[in-house]
Amino acid sequence: ERCIGGFAGSALPNDFGLFMQHACCTGNAARTIYWIWDSILTREAETTRVNLLLNRASPWLDVDSYLPNEGKVVLKIKEAPKVAVRIPEWTDREVVACKVNGEKREHTLSGRYAQVDGLKPGDTIAVEFPMKEKTIFSVIGDKPFKLTIKGNTVVDIDPQGEISPLYQREHYKADKA
Repeated sequence: ERCIGGFAGSALPNDFGLFMQHACCTGNAARTIYWIWDSILTREAETTRVNLLLNRASPWLDVDSYLPNEGKVVLKIKEAPKVAVRIPEWTDREVVACKVNGEKREHTLSGRYAQVDGLKPGDTIAVEFPMKEKTIFSVIGDKPFKLTIKGNTVVDIDPQGEISPLYQREHYKADKA
């Protein structure tokens, strides 16, 4: 009751565990979350790179991610004349669509990144691609599991945990964010 939030040091694949929390994880895990957040966006000269399709505000642009419900990310430009958006590996790069202020805009591809330039403050960019869902069967430890994955997100695991089940994500199965 005194611990709100935390990191499981001995979680099971489908369960938080036996209500065991370890303080040793707290400092390093919190620092890791910061580094992930910091890496969502990077800036090199006039190019702002969106490396992870997660929500983030910055001095250059704001990112609104619709994943895992929709294959869509919306960028609100503040000061980013050129952007490069990393396209997930499970997406066919050739079907990525880009709109600037609601109008279709051609983009270039460089590796996993879709690039758009000629942007000005106040522009809104929508990058869209089809979502992929798959089911995999995996043995974790010595137990078999069925995982449903939408994009990069586990949305269901079978069997469910018994004490404090993980992946209770029915809302992520919807097609609209």
